[in-house]
Amino acid sequence: MADGPIQVHIEGLEEALRKLSPSLYAEPLRRFWLRCSAVVQGRAKERSPVDTGRLRASLVYEVDAATPPLYAKVGSDVFYAPFQEFGTSRGVPARHYLQGGFEESAGDIQSSVDALGSEIASAWGS
Repeated sequence: MADGPIQVHIEGLEEALRKLSPSLYAEPLRRFWLRCSAVVQGRAKERSPVDTGRLRASLVYEVDAATPPLYAKVGSDVFYAPFQEFGTSRGVPARHYLQGGFEESAGDIQSSVDALGSEIASAWGS
């Protein structure tokens, strides 16, 4: 399992975006990040350990405010969130609720990549 941020890399995306006008892809890219981060957040909430519900309720996502947006983040500001995700040397087992939520979202992310391509192609053709 990963010890740091989970990243999605779309092969050739940077080169393709350099050739296009940002007005064609900025909003479709924002919708892509919103769709993906909402799905991962939901799956992570389903997998998160629950005692008081604080960790589950704290899971949020954020999409880069830049135009075009280049990333989205899903996570928690609860101090013990990393201990639940990765475990501790003192016996707290790793729960991998974020990593697992991301992995379970792979099909939805692929569908969102396909939708992104269709949206950009549609904007390009109009």
